[in-house]
Amino acid sequence: MPLPKDIETAYDAYASTVYGSKILEKKYVELLAYSNSVMAECLPCIKLHAAEAKKHGATDSEIALAYAIAMTVSAGKHRLKAKELLEY
Repeated sequence: MPLPKDIETAYDAYASTVYGSKILEKKYVELLAYSNSVMAECLPCIKLHAAEAKKHGATDSEIALAYAIAMTVSAGKHRLKAKELLEY
């Protein structure tokens, strides 16, 4: 079931504003979106933002680093949780 039209419209406007910002170069915006998509485990988003990052000049190495950064954040979270749980 689709979301109500007003919610879809509000989301689209918000996303357009965020991704249309000129604060960062588009390549970096897409690399951030790619890394966050990895963390969110959203396969369609991962594919979209990897393609958009490449379209805006990101190299394979930059995309791989964005993936590796997401991996370290995820692993770090679990590492710290384990450390806390094992200190009993």
